[in-house]
Amino acid sequence: MTGNNTRTIPVFYTTDDAYAPLLAVSITSLLANANKADFYNIHIIASNMNQENREKIASLASDNASIEFNDISGRVSSIAHRFAIRDYYSISTYMRIFIARAFPQYEKALYIDSDTVINRNIAEMFSVDIGENLVGAVQENVMLLPIFGKYSETVLKVPRKTYFNAGLLVMNMKKMREIDLEARFIKLLGERSFPVAQDQDYLNVLCQGSVHYFDYSWNLMPAENMKGIEPYIVHYKMAQRPWNYDGIEHGDLFWKYAENSGFYDILKGIKASRTEEDAKRDQTIYENLERLALDEIARVENGDLK
Repeated sequence: MTGNNTRTIPVFYTTDDAYAPLLAVSITSLLANANKADFYNIHIIASNMNQENREKIASLASDNASIEFNDISGRVSSIAHRFAIRDYYSISTYMRIFIARAFPQYEKALYIDSDTVINRNIAEMFSVDIGENLVGAVQENVMLLPIFGKYSETVLKVPRKTYFNAGLLVMNMKKMREIDLEARFIKLLGERSFPVAQDQDYLNVLCQGSVHYFDYSWNLMPAENMKGIEPYIVHYKMAQRPWNYDGIEHGDLFWKYAENSGFYDILKGIKASRTEEDAKRDQTIYENLERLALDEIARVENGDLK
């Protein structure tokens, strides 16, 4: 129950069983840094999560935070076969595009990837006025690398310095409904396939010119060129994952919050079971990603894609 002066902050995650332990860590960290005067409505979009994981995650709810599981897969059932998925991507990642229509009670909301820790009150980000922009986000640091920057500009026609990471979004739900972002995505999906960053690529094309940019602190991805930035939110993506590897920058934060998540032993078990073959597979995934980007660039330069 919220009081008259309580601010309600809607927070969305899209996930599945594979990411349930990480989701629990992210929610634990969010609530550890929450403002007690606010109320956090946490929605978990999950069509594929077992009952045990649901109960463990639901138990993280508190006096100023609710945790609710929602299944909106029916909204995408007719087109899900067209979603490109590979490696660590799944259909659940596309669900963020359908949140605005599925939850008309909200004019504004936060979307957060499960592989994050929130080390500051997320309400601070939510309260920033993003104006008429569709989203508030942080620039994708990977696009500063030559191959991926060229991919963004050649294939997506999005300047590399304006390409954003979609793992942490302030969503202008009202504006998304007004322009029918969902319908625009479905139309673009029928015209083009983006195999590199998939739904993130679609969002960058669809939201181009309508983005409020936050400082890297609000979606900090451990990397050499990101050192020295204060970690308000840490996003452990690709090979920079402390549940897989030692020596990851800000990995201590992950384990700090993991201890109270209910999944600490499971996460430690995941790390202990890692093999050299797993590390090689991660490297191959990155190399394949570079190859995909180069292939798409070549197709555009050869006139195969317009």
